[in-house]
Amino acid sequence: MQHIINLALLSVASIFSCFIIWPGEFPLLAALLFLLISSFPLFFYLSKEEKYRLMADRVTQLMYLVLVVISLFTPGAVAGLPLLAYQPRDWKKNWPLLLSLIPVLNLRISATPYILTLLMSAGAFLLGHWTRRSLELQEQYYSYVDNSSELLRRQRQLNNQLMAQRELDRTSDILTERNRIARSIHDNVGHKLTSSILQVKALELSAEDEDESAKYNALNTTLTEAMEMIRSSIHDIHSDSLSIETALEKLAYDFDFCPVNLTVRISDPPSPTVYYTIMAICREGLNNSARHSNASRADITLKQWGGYYQLLVTDNGYNSTSTPKLGMGLLSMEERATAIGGSMNINQGENGFRIFARLPAQA
Repeated sequence: MQHIINLALLSVASIFSCFIIWPGEFPLLAALLFLLISSFPLFFYLSKEEKYRLMADRVTQLMYLVLVVISLFTPGAVAGLPLLAYQPRDWKKNWPLLLSLIPVLNLRISATPYILTLLMSAGAFLLGHWTRRSLELQEQYYSYVDNSSELLRRQRQLNNQLMAQRELDRTSDILTERNRIARSIHDNVGHKLTSSILQVKALELSAEDEDESAKYNALNTTLTEAMEMIRSSIHDIHSDSLSIETALEKLAYDFDFCPVNLTVRISDPPSPTVYYTIMAICREGLNNSARHSNASRADITLKQWGGYYQLLVTDNGYNSTSTPKLGMGLLSMEERATAIGGSMNINQGENGFRIFARLPAQA
């Protein structure tokens, strides 16, 4: 847009000087000539083909010299030289063109119009250079701003990913520690209470009178209730540690072969058996994608319908064979799903790899 404005202003100035300085030298014909000649190189500058754009400066030089020759016969045409002087892109190679005005100095052109045309051509030459340099700097600035914005966006995205991974690791560590505590209580306190219950029961059976037997029976009831409370607490802690959402998120995040899109919509947490079955199927499905496909994306979808879970593991990798060749891993997963009362179906082909499993919510 800036070039169009500059060329329009130079055209007005050239036409004005042509009519004012050479009023008796067919100024209209001269103006039409230099406007036609100066517009010809623009078709090369604006061409979509690179080979024509590379010829633009050469065409401008040729038209510049043609206009100089025409000016020997129609002096008013020399007023259009600033239009051509503005157009060369590489001013360092084209500045000698200004010296071509020397042959125009003859008896038919006075010094004043000659000097004015020379100054206008030099000014147009510098204006073209400064305008292009300004547009280049503006383009570099916009490119720098775009790159900075993109880098900032990526940095924020990376920070969010790191924060999400840190939170995921923290949650995983908490659940792992809860599971360890539950196992420790079960192995230590649970066994001690079980031993105490058996000892009290033995004392109750060997009691000599009913009062003593009743006391042992009450103590045995208290210990049994404490054992049930510990078992219930251990079960709750263990259930909390089996967070299927957290485990699947970590599995998807750690899978670096391709991005994994995860969707989990369940209302009831799975039992430990179903939990480990789901994790095993998802892990085996992702490993199969990494080993045997060229997938660029994988999807894991876990939804609950009534008393059953529907698990879908897919990728977009291409496989020329329409009949899947099940390895030991996939066959083992199918057996595990069947063993807990579920079913599993595997397909692979042009549309990618697909595992669909239907598992009971409680096994």
